[in-house]
Amino acid sequence: MGEADSIYGLVRQIVTSASAAAAIVAGFRIYMKWNRGEFVTHLILSWTVSILAVGALIYAVNVYIYGGGLRGGLAIGWTDMLKYEIYEAVMLFGIVVSIVSIIRIYYRYNEGEDIVPLIYQWVGAVLFLSVMGLIVSSLIKY
Repeated sequence: MGEADSIYGLVRQIVTSASAAAAIVAGFRIYMKWNRGEFVTHLILSWTVSILAVGALIYAVNVYIYGGGLRGGLAIGWTDMLKYEIYEAVMLFGIVVSIVSIIRIYYRYNEGEDIVPLIYQWVGAVLFLSVMGLIVSSLIKY
């Protein structure tokens, strides 16, 4: 099993490093487009979702395929373990969307548009995310 562990570790290291390098290159390209004044909100969102998807895939392979996490039987047994990770992932996604939204508001402010309604909507969305996070965290006894 030692050789399989080292081969798996090497492949995981290569995939993780290649994914990180691709994320850095994509982030730099987004930054260059941002400096040229192009609209990059959709690129930032897809870049963030891509990074999260790679992280989720690596985690799933580590825990469920390689680590034998699915040997426990019914799905209801291991979904109880996932509730904390899902809660944290959803809250992180909400934070990322909030940051992307404030960048869009900044772009519209620089273009001279009226941003007061957008700020009201953004504050309402952040408050909704916070309240729902509190409710869900109290329900799962985090």
